[in-house]
Amino acid sequence: MSALRLVLAAVLVALPVPAEKTLADLTYLTSHNAHVSTGDAKWWPPNQGQSLRKQLADGVRGLMLDLHMYGNEVHLCHNEGRECGPVPGLHYGTPRQTFAGSLRTIVDFLNENRGEVVTLLLEDYADAPALGSALSSVPGLNDLIFRPDAWKVREQGWPKLSDMVAQNKRLLMLSSASGRESMGVFYGKDYTVENYWSLGPLGDKLECVSRWSDVPLNKQEPNFKRLFVMNHFRDVPMDFAARADNGDKLAKRVRDTCAPAAGRKPNFVSVDFYEQPTSGTRPASVVADLNR
Repeated sequence: MSALRLVLAAVLVALPVPAEKTLADLTYLTSHNAHVSTGDAKWWPPNQGQSLRKQLADGVRGLMLDLHMYGNEVHLCHNEGRECGPVPGLHYGTPRQTFAGSLRTIVDFLNENRGEVVTLLLEDYADAPALGSALSSVPGLNDLIFRPDAWKVREQGWPKLSDMVAQNKRLLMLSSASGRESMGVFYGKDYTVENYWSLGPLGDKLECVSRWSDVPLNKQEPNFKRLFVMNHFRDVPMDFAARADNGDKLAKRVRDTCAPAAGRKPNFVSVDFYEQPTSGTRPASVVADLNR
């Protein structure tokens, strides 16, 4: 063995073995109102330009979805009331999108990509029985659900990604509604911190304050690190606004405002039109930098 190889071997032996990453150590590109897209249905205005399947293929690993009732079924809609309607294209996409149908897309993706983990962040106005029916109707879903209570994350911390993959528990579902744990859907306020959602109509509201007055962004708990959901989008989605907001402005806000306010880097960076801007600093590159 040459002298150079001996030196390199000695250096490699001396280097510490990198710790395996947990769910709380990584940052995930997240699409706000992932279902309000021109890829799966007709919406105006859309929040995303790509279908759920394309979002996942492009590296999006957090999906924000709004659940509402239409008849006895849970649908993906976008309005203030419980019911899904009334204006097509504005309050619901045409054709109408069921939650079960979107779950099948997500399950198919996970089954085809065995090393990936996906998180659903649900704004949840669904009736519990209807939600249970939607979940139970999707073949293979139950096998993939990651259950934080079963893994005792509040006592032992988040598991290593490799353990989640090895046990095929690769879909975490967090909801704005409580009392759904028996279905595998967990109350988001128990496991996350989240900043107030709006950048304002002009995109100039860059402060980072908690969405919930009783859960500060820098909340600390023994043996447990909450996941930080960082929202970064305007009141009304616009493609040109996302081009301005999603580049260097996003990187600077993470670095100078939101990460210091929370005392941690974000785990989910949620944006409109995640593919914008198409060059330079992009949300995907901001996430990649945070994961280095």
